[in-house]
Amino acid sequence: MTATKLVIGASGFLGSHVTRQLVAAGEDVRVMLRRSSSTKGIDDLAVERCYGDVFDDAALRVDYRLLEGDLDTFEGSWTFLDGDGRTSVKLGIEYDFGVPTLAELIGPTLHKKVRENAEMMLLALKRQAEGAARRTEGVSALRDQPHVEPDAGVERDHDVSA
Repeated sequence: MTATKLVIGASGFLGSHVTRQLVAAGEDVRVMLRRSSSTKGIDDLAVERCYGDVFDDAALRVDYRLLEGDLDTFEGSWTFLDGDGRTSVKLGIEYDFGVPTLAELIGPTLHKKVRENAEMMLLALKRQAEGAARRTEGVSALRDQPHVEPDAGVERDHDVSA
């Protein structure tokens, strides 16, 4: 038996098309709608309807959690952030496979890889800063040298006729 698919926003343009495709594929579908939503795009579909609103307008955030499935925990949020004339989405996920030894197996390797990556980034930043410092020292040394124009004192004939 396959898990019931939940479509949030099924009354919208994209959501109604996704819902229609899932039903056509033989999936059991549950839709979440706002009571104020028009459902004309899905009225002819055999879907389970539930009503609610998971969007927190004040926080520009959508929270979600697993209703059915193999994971012990799967929940999180989408947070919409406005800045610099564009909107970005921050996705937060917390999940648990239900396998307690997995963290013990992955933890040491992950710790080692994160440490190696951090050390490589710091070394690259150090090299970049040292290179910039050498270039700055070189420019300062050139500034301290007497400046002579390349052709100083050389007279040239110029044709200025129009």
